[in-house]
Amino acid sequence: MKRSNQRGQSMVEATLVLLVFFALLLGVIDCGQVLFAHQSLVERVRTAVRWGVVHPWDSADPIVNLVLYNQTDAPRGDTPAFLGMQRENVVVRHVAPSERPDD
Repeated sequence: MKRSNQRGQSMVEATLVLLVFFALLLGVIDCGQVLFAHQSLVERVRTAVRWGVVHPWDSADPIVNLVLYNQTDAPRGDTPAFLGMQRENVVVRHVAPSERPDD
């Protein structure tokens, strides 16, 4: 009789350990997804800023479109933006130098 009790105890212990293990594993995967999304957004913003510095200022729309859609023109149709963002989430400020306002 003692053997079946030990087998049941091992199953209960294994279940508890596996629950904790899988919870930690899912937590690590979730953190990895958040870090990946953050880094992707940082790269997109960096690319949009670089494009804005190189090209003459016309308006903020091309820069916003680069962040949201990875292209300077707004796409036709109902294309979803990057990470579900909206235009209100992207703020572009242009400050011209006082001595050379065309720069």
